[in-house]
Amino acid sequence: MASFLTIITRRFSGLLISLLLASCAMSGDPSDWAGAEFSLIKSPFAPTNYLHILYNEYFGGTVSYIVSSTSLDIKNKKEFDASTAVKTTVSVTSPPEAFNGIELTPMLHYIRTGWLAAGRKYYVYVLDVEAEVLTALTESTMASADNYPADETGTIRNFADTADIPYTISYPAGYSLSSDKWPILLSVKGPNPTSGDHNFPCITFNIDISWSSNSQFLDEIAKVKALFNAYVNDADHRVDKNRIYGFGFSAGAGVVIKIANENYNSPCKFAALAINGVSDWAGSDPDWTGNLGYTNIWTSMGEGDPYGADVFHRDMPKYAGDHFFSTFPGVAHSSGPAWASPYTWIWMLSKGQ
Repeated sequence: MASFLTIITRRFSGLLISLLLASCAMSGDPSDWAGAEFSLIKSPFAPTNYLHILYNEYFGGTVSYIVSSTSLDIKNKKEFDASTAVKTTVSVTSPPEAFNGIELTPMLHYIRTGWLAAGRKYYVYVLDVEAEVLTALTESTMASADNYPADETGTIRNFADTADIPYTISYPAGYSLSSDKWPILLSVKGPNPTSGDHNFPCITFNIDISWSSNSQFLDEIAKVKALFNAYVNDADHRVDKNRIYGFGFSAGAGVVIKIANENYNSPCKFAALAINGVSDWAGSDPDWTGNLGYTNIWTSMGEGDPYGADVFHRDMPKYAGDHFFSTFPGVAHSSGPAWASPYTWIWMLSKGQ
């Protein structure tokens, strides 16, 4: 299994995400490696009243942890076991290395803590139960978001000219305070992470487009593209054109890849896409993916999803950049695990032109 990424260090509106997201350079059978390397990060995605415990992608076993707002000075297993603080224990399964012959990049190797107070430092003590190794970590949750404009809303007309399709544009914390340029996320049939928590460091353009016929789909994609590109190209909106991102689920994944494919040689070129539940046929169709061989793309799907995102990933062009593929056990056609994973957003926000 290929190791994931190296060190990602980015600063977003005062938020420093400095994180080792890689499994160590290891040789031999991963199952021979005992123990885990843990790290602790702020939640990069709404709501940000959580912390995430990240663990090595090869790790499988039992983890017990304590979260405390004061230092408990726990240094080893004996002191951990003796502590009267509330302990949470979870079992972690080492992920498979491949799905239908395609190498997998794990997306679920993290543990989300319970809800925590905003803007407070926490001490987290993580015990690898089988290896009897304790890791003590500290991190602060994000402060409550402020200094952002109200969401903007609007509509596009549907193909049949019978109804309006609403969209929302949301702004990150700090947007109102400076003339800085900001990344933008086009999210189609997916979450609006900025509206969910304005600490998410992107402008988000969120809309829901479904498929009912090819003519309808292409018409509404063209309308979304025209609206999105006009927004990006308007200097008053202060979009960083080197950091245009896309997230799409199901038909929304089709919208995102189609627009990214057509924008490849334009000022609105996308830096990275995270797509889930995309249909198989689009990977080999040059009108949809012919220009995306150099674009960073992370494709994912539930293991029970019938739409064939694995075939899409296998067939699409791949020349340079990241071309990751992940699956979610026990999941059918759902994007929940993809947008809930901190890896999705840390990876995406690290990408630029």
